[in-house]
Formats: sequence, structure tokens, C-alpha cells
Amino acid sequence: MDKQFLKILMGTLSVIVFFISTFFSWYEGSDLVVRESRWDTTAILSNWIGEVNTKGDIYQLDYLIYAAKYKPLFPSIMIISLSILFLLTADKFLKSRQGLVVLILSGALFFLAGLILGFTIEENTVISILFLIVGIIFLGNGAIKVRNSYRINPPHQ
Repeated sequence: MDKQFLKILMGTLSVIVFFISTFFSWYEGSDLVVRESRWDTTAILSNWIGEVNTKGDIYQLDYLIYAAKYKPLFPSIMIISLSILFLLTADKFLKSRQGLVVLILSGALFFLAGLILGFTIEENTVISILFLIVGIIFLGNGAIKVRNSYRINPPHQ
């Protein structure tokens, strides 16, 4: 099989898996509506913007936070499929050094997001560890690409 075809296939499958896992994460996160005792700790976005008194006050993104906190399987699949899709997209545009900088910065953001998530959601070690691993992979991939690009095209002095 052609290498380009495999990348397109992986990208297509990543998009499909991302949307399916997002749907299941939202479905599992909708359990937040009936668990009023967890509204203070899990409906983070809703509590930042206003007070949560009824189930109608809960924002949809809080469902994903709830799913990541208490049922992390599908949110983990979301993160992995989105990471694969991002790496495939970055690989397509890594012909210039600007793409490498974006890859390194995105890796740093994933790493920081994992640290922040680990500090704000105490029970959520699975998602925090997954964010950290993805961040480390992105940073390593970016560093290797930068090193290789400087070997091939050394900077002019």
C-alpha cells in the first residue's frame, strides 16, 4: 500500500473514532444532570459563568468534563484519536520550520493541560496521565523533527 494512502486512511479513521467517542462521552457525561451532588465539583464551566440551580443551567461541555472525571474510557479515546489526527496534519505541514514550532508549542500545551487537569480534578488520574503522555510524545516528536531538519539544512551563519 502507498504511504500517502495509509495516512489518509488513518486520518479518516481518526476523525470517525473522534466523533463516535465524543458522542459516547457526551452520553455518559449526561449522567451529571441526575447527580446534583456533583454539580459543584464537576459543572466547572457552568459554575464559573453563573450559579447552577437547575439541570438547564449546566453547559454541554460540562458533560465532557464529568465523563472525563468519572468515566474516562471514551474521553481517553477522544484524546488519542485527536492526537493522531493532529500528528498526521502536522506531518503534512512540517516541510517548513514554522510547523515544527507549532508542533513543539502544541506539545507544551498538552503537557501543561495535563498538569492543570491533574491539579484541578483530583479523581481524574487517567486523563491527567494521558495528557502528560501525549504532551511528551508531541514534544519528543517536535524535538526530533527540529534536530533532523537542522542536520539536513543547517542554519546559515
